[in-house]
Amino acid sequence: MKILSAAGYKSVAVANGQEAVDAVIHGDFDVILMDIQMPEVDGYKATEQIRALHDSKNNIPIIALTAHALIGDREKCIKTGMTDYVSKPIIGQDLIKKIDDLLNIKNGNSSQPVKVPTTENLLLDLNRLKKVSLGDIEFEKDLLGSYVIDLDLKFKSLNELVDRKELDKIIELAHTIKGASYSIGAAKIGDEAYGIELSGKNNDWLNIIERMENLRTLVESTKAEIKNYLEKK
Repeated sequence: MKILSAAGYKSVAVANGQEAVDAVIHGDFDVILMDIQMPEVDGYKATEQIRALHDSKNNIPIIALTAHALIGDREKCIKTGMTDYVSKPIIGQDLIKKIDDLLNIKNGNSSQPVKVPTTENLLLDLNRLKKVSLGDIEFEKDLLGSYVIDLDLKFKSLNELVDRKELDKIIELAHTIKGASYSIGAAKIGDEAYGIELSGKNNDWLNIIERMENLRTLVESTKAEIKNYLEKK
């Protein structure tokens, strides 16, 4: 929403696919950004419901936000009725350009690249962070601060789910941690969360336990790295 606001767009966020459909019915939107994996009603079903509406709202452009990069997944998005797609982790410039193109908006500044650091950090990918924040330092502070708070809560919940052996919820939460981490440049945490997600899908409890210990270490070291980065701003 911050990325959209910085580009001059007003946006509304909802929690799941059913709320997305309801928002379209009762609201007035030019573009819909549709996540694929959502609770209650996923992005595919929500898109089908919107396309089945009996008024002009069934033609609103829908951009899929998907972590899936396989050709078959992209084809499924289009077949379901989506207009286009953007792969996660989202890069701010790419998303805004996609929206501008769909709405035929000419923006003379949209092609200017964001200046990013030339050095990489194994725990915090500053190149990724700058692309997401569009170079907005205050946005980075808000983004990283919120991420750390949310990460602590989700990691605690993940531990509890592992203790209770609730496999489906472990997979879902690991997927969420993965997406959030990749989005802000915490790639190592993203990789480990992805490993837990895959292990869960394969019912590999031994690997889940091992990876949880790795994740614990990465969470603490990445939080320290984020704190160090923010203190320099």
